[in-house]
Amino acid sequence: MRRVVAPGTRSGGAESASERRARAILERVRAVPEGFVRTYGDISPGAPRLAGSVLAGCDDPSLPWHRIVRADGSLAKGERQRRRLHREGVPFRGPRVDMRVARMLLFGEEPMRGDPPAPGEEPATGDPLASGEEPAPGDPPASGEEPA
Repeated sequence: MRRVVAPGTRSGGAESASERRARAILERVRAVPEGFVRTYGDISPGAPRLAGSVLAGCDDPSLPWHRIVRADGSLAKGERQRRRLHREGVPFRGPRVDMRVARMLLFGEEPMRGDPPAPGEEPATGDPLASGEEPAPGDPPASGEEPA
């Protein structure tokens, strides 16, 4: 098993770009509170497989690796991960984490495309007219409409 190199341990003490990325990923994992989850893409935007590689190579027993799940709520580590999440009170819908409830969003983040609406929420359509709302002044015309 590979081991993630501690930052600043290369010869000369300089931290490589790879080490900085790994450190940032591990910091994001540690920031996920008990009872919540994040996705691999959340902790490594644009490179979710890198997040998986960093987690697989880290042997720190205090790292809450089990709080990182696939975007669809499925678990990379199966029953072992499920038991840990269940003990923390993470809700499930069948075999998957209920991402509508358990996914931790940071300030300004939007739910993932394809996330079903939370209970009591209207589905997002991307078209303000579909929900009966009037477009705001200056909004671009809906597709197929002529500008005013």
